[in-house]
Amino acid sequence: MIILRKIDRHEMARRFAVGEVNSGFFFSPDEIDKKKTLQLLTSGDYNLECLGIENHRKTRGPFVDSLPRDTGWYIAKLRISENEFEHLHTVNVDGWVRYTNGSLKLTDAAIFLEANPEADPRVTEVIGACKQGRIELCGITLFGRTTDGPLTVVEGTARLVSLYLTQVRQRSCPLKLDDFEIVLGLSEANWSFS
Repeated sequence: MIILRKIDRHEMARRFAVGEVNSGFFFSPDEIDKKKTLQLLTSGDYNLECLGIENHRKTRGPFVDSLPRDTGWYIAKLRISENEFEHLHTVNVDGWVRYTNGSLKLTDAAIFLEANPEADPRVTEVIGACKQGRIELCGITLFGRTTDGPLTVVEGTARLVSLYLTQVRQRSCPLKLDDFEIVLGLSEANWSFS
């Protein structure tokens, strides 16, 4: 992983929200709400971006707020490799604990979900979209103490599972990525979901 530049909490929240606009976690299933929020988030105008972030906060604000306040935020490049994915962990919540058999390793979740696609239809849908080359990479967010890991996936677990399966294991994604930008949060503090 290579750190490219430091960003502020606003930019982290903006990217996080962009990543979630089309997910099941977004506050509204209405396509008009989604499009309007995405327009605000990608406007390039700080005040409009704040409105888009507030729309996102309606359902995910407490989760984002749970991240340690002293976290340093960065844009980094994540390599598409077995080694990089080995350092990624899922959040410590029931579904992901079950998919990883308690290890919280993203690779364990991916292998489980590959063998049991009915266990999580949302992830299966994201895997299908990835195989068609339709995957939003903006907003994938990781958190840890150092770049060496382990790094907990704050946002984008389904997308990272998909990329691991289609880029590393199966080589079935038409995107053929070597690396891509992610948001990285680093802090010495513990996070309740790690």
